[in-house]
Amino acid sequence: MELMEDGNLMDRVQILLQRDLGYYEEHQTVLQENLCLGAVGGPFDFPRYASFAAVKLVKWWEEEFYSCFHHPSGLMEPPEKQEQPKEEVSVKKLPASEFVEMVQQSAEKLLEHLHTLSQESLDHADLAVLTATLGAASLCKNALWCFNEQLRKEQKSLSLHQPSRLMQEMVEALAERLLDLHCRLLALYVLQDADSLNWESQHAFFEGQRGSFTIQMWWFYMQGAREDLWNTVPPKTAQRVLAGMLNESLTILTARYSQAKPSLARSPLVVTDIGNILVCVRHLLPSICTSGNELLGLAGPGSNKAARDVHAKCHDLLCTLLLRGCPLATLYKVFRKGADVAPLFNARPLAPATWFVLVAPKLFPGDPPRGDMNSLSDRNAVAVELSVLCAQPEANWPLLVKVLLMRNCVATTILLSHLLRTDLQHQDLTLASIESCGGFLCGATAGCWVEGSQLTPSQVLSALVQIIVIICGDPEGGGMRALHAALSPLLQQDGMDWSCLDKRQMWAEQRRPAWLSALISLVKDSLGPSTVSWATSVDNILQGLHQLGDTIPVGVALVAKLLDDILPADVSPFGGHTLMQLLGAAIYAELIKEGSDAALTLAEEWCGLNTELFKEDVAVVVGAAQERAAELEEDLAEQDSGAEVIEELPQMAEVFVSRLLLTSTGRTSVKIVFKFIQHNVAWLMGQLGVQESRASAPPVHVPAARPAPPPLLHAMFHIGGSRVFDELLTGAWQLNWVSLLHTELGISKTQMTQQLTRRAEFREPHFLNDHDAKVVATLSMIFGVDPI
Repeated sequence: MELMEDGNLMDRVQILLQRDLGYYEEHQTVLQENLCLGAVGGPFDFPRYASFAAVKLVKWWEEEFYSCFHHPSGLMEPPEKQEQPKEEVSVKKLPASEFVEMVQQSAEKLLEHLHTLSQESLDHADLAVLTATLGAASLCKNALWCFNEQLRKEQKSLSLHQPSRLMQEMVEALAERLLDLHCRLLALYVLQDADSLNWESQHAFFEGQRGSFTIQMWWFYMQGAREDLWNTVPPKTAQRVLAGMLNESLTILTARYSQAKPSLARSPLVVTDIGNILVCVRHLLPSICTSGNELLGLAGPGSNKAARDVHAKCHDLLCTLLLRGCPLATLYKVFRKGADVAPLFNARPLAPATWFVLVAPKLFPGDPPRGDMNSLSDRNAVAVELSVLCAQPEANWPLLVKVLLMRNCVATTILLSHLLRTDLQHQDLTLASIESCGGFLCGATAGCWVEGSQLTPSQVLSALVQIIVIICGDPEGGGMRALHAALSPLLQQDGMDWSCLDKRQMWAEQRRPAWLSALISLVKDSLGPSTVSWATSVDNILQGLHQLGDTIPVGVALVAKLLDDILPADVSPFGGHTLMQLLGAAIYAELIKEGSDAALTLAEEWCGLNTELFKEDVAVVVGAAQERAAELEEDLAEQDSGAEVIEELPQMAEVFVSRLLLTSTGRTSVKIVFKFIQHNVAWLMGQLGVQESRASAPPVHVPAARPAPPPLLHAMFHIGGSRVFDELLTGAWQLNWVSLLHTELGISKTQMTQQLTRRAEFREPHFLNDHDAKVVATLSMIFGVDPI
C-alpha cells in the first residue's frame, strides 16, 4: 500500500485510515504485518500480528517522538538511526505539546476506525477481522503507554493517559467480543444436536455404538480455537479468551448432563458423554493454568479463578457420572447399611482433584495421592508442571526454571543424560543469525527466531549447562549440592574422556565438548569485551586476572572445583587447576579472535606458558574465586537447596529468571532449552514414566519454530494424542465404582437424592427385573426418594 510519508501527521493519518478501510471493503480482510517473535507477548502482551495501519501509525508516532525529544521512546530503534547535527536538530525540534496533541487526535481517529472494523467483523462473524483489529489496538495501547512513560520523565505537565486508557478499554472490549462470538458459536451450533439430546427416546443413540456427536465436535472446535488464538491473538489475551470459552461451554454441559432425565435406553449415553468431557477437559485445562497447583485444583482462593471454576464444574460432572453410572448392585452393596456409612458425603480433603486423578491414571499410578504437591513422587510432580509449561501460548520462563530445578533436578538430569549421549560429534555451537527477521519491532539484537532454523544437541547441551551454572551460583540457587545433583550425568559418566581439560588441549576449540564450551563462554562474558586491550603480555594478563578474579561467576568456580576432584591422574589442567584451564582457554580464544600478528604471537606464548614460574599468580587468581565459592557454601550450609526453595517459594523462580535474562547468554539459553522441551515433551514425559504412549527419541536437529498441530483427522478422533472417544462405552476404561463411592467427594444427601431420582431405573421401575426393582426400592427408602 503506497502512502505519502511527508506532510502533516493528521493529513497522513486520514489518508492511511481511508486506504485501510478501502482495502477492507475491497478484499473483506485487513492488511496485516507480523511482529518480531522476540517482541510478541511479554509483560505488555504484544500481538503476533497487527494491521498495516496500526504499524504505520506507530512508526509515525515514533518519528514524531524522536523529532521532539531526540531519543527513542524505548519501543523501537530511532527512525533509520538518523544522526543529525545539533544545529539542525534544534531548528527541527517539535514542541512537546504539539506532539501530544497530534498523538491524541490520531489515536481518536484510529479508535473510530477500529470500532468500524469491529462492527463489520461482528456483523459477518468474521474472526480474522476481529483478531486483526484486536492486534492493532493492542500494539497501539503499548505504544501509547511507552510514550506516556517518557512524557512523565521529560514533561510532567503533559500526559497521554487519556488515549492510553481508551485504547486499553478498546482492547478489553474487543477481547470480550471475541469471547462472546466464540461462546455464541459454541452454544448455538457446536453443542446443539437434536438426536444426541433426545433423552426421552426409547432407542439407543447410534445403536449404542458411540457417544454424542456434540462432545466430539466440541473437542474439535476447542482444539482449533486454541490453535487459532495462540497464532493470532496476544498470548495473555488468548489465554483469557480460551479460559472463558472453556468455562462457558462447561456451564452448558454441566447443567445439561446433571439435569438430564434420560430413558433407560439413553442412560449409557449420559455416562459415556461425561467420561468424554472429563478426558477432554484434562487436556484443555493446562492451557489456561499457570502452575501445577492450579492444574491439580490445589491453588488457593486468590489464584486463577477460571481454573477453579473449571475444577468445580468437573467435580459436579464427576458426581453426576458416579451417581448415574454406578451399577445398582454396587450402590446397594455400599449403602445397604445406611447412608451414613459411606465417606462419599464427607468434605473433600486437601488433595489433587478427584476427577483429574481419575482421568490421568498414568500421572497418578497406585493409590490416589493425599495432600499437596509435596505428596506426589518426584517424577509425577515434574510431569504436572511440565504439562502446564508446554501448553502455554508463550514461554513461561519462571516455570521453565522451576521444571529444571525442582525435585533434585530430575528433568535436567534426564535431558543431560540424553544430550551427552547425542553430542558425540561436538557440533558447531554457533546459532544462525541475521540482522533482522523482518518483523515489526525487530532490531539487529532482538534475539528472534526465524522459521526453519535448527537446534543441534550441542547447542541445547551448552544452553542447559549455562542455565544450571548461572542459577546455582546465585546465593539462593543451591550452590555445590544443586550443581552436583544437576550435573551428575556429566560427573558420573562412565568412560568419560577428560583429555579436553588437559593444558595441551587448551587451544583445541574444535575438539571441545559442548558442556566445556558453555563454561568457557561464561568465563568470556565475565572478563568483558575489552580483554584484548589489557592482554598485551603474559605479565599483563596475570595482573589483569588478579583484578578480575572477583568477576568470575561463582557457579563456574564451583563446577571447576567439582571437576578438580574427579580428573584422572593423566590429565593436567593449565596451572594445575580446572578454573585456570577455563580462564586460559577464554583468553586464548579472545586473542585468536582479535587476529593481529601481536595477538596471535601472544596467544601461542600464553598457550605454552610454564605455569610453574607463575605459581603465586595462579594461586592468587584461583584462591580469590574459590574464596567466594566457599563463602557461598557457608551461607547455604543451613539453607535448603535451590530445588527445594523454588518449590516452597515459587517467586524465587522469578528471581532466578531475572538473573538469566540480564545477559545475552542467559536469554539465548532459556530460549534454546524451552524450544527443545516444547518439541520433545512427549519423549520427556515418557522418560518420566507418565506418558500414555511410547514416544520416539528427539531428532538430531530440532526446529526452533513452534511445534505443528496434529493432523486434522487425528485431532478429531483422538484426545490428547493417544486416547480415543467412548472408552467407558467400549470398556477400554474401567472405573472402580466401589473405590469412588468410598472417596470423600463432599456430596450432599440432597444432591444424592436428586441424581438418583433422575436415573431411569427410579423413574421407569416397570422395565426392571425383580432384583433391580428390589434394589431401587431399598435405595429409595434409604435416601427418601419418592416412589413413581
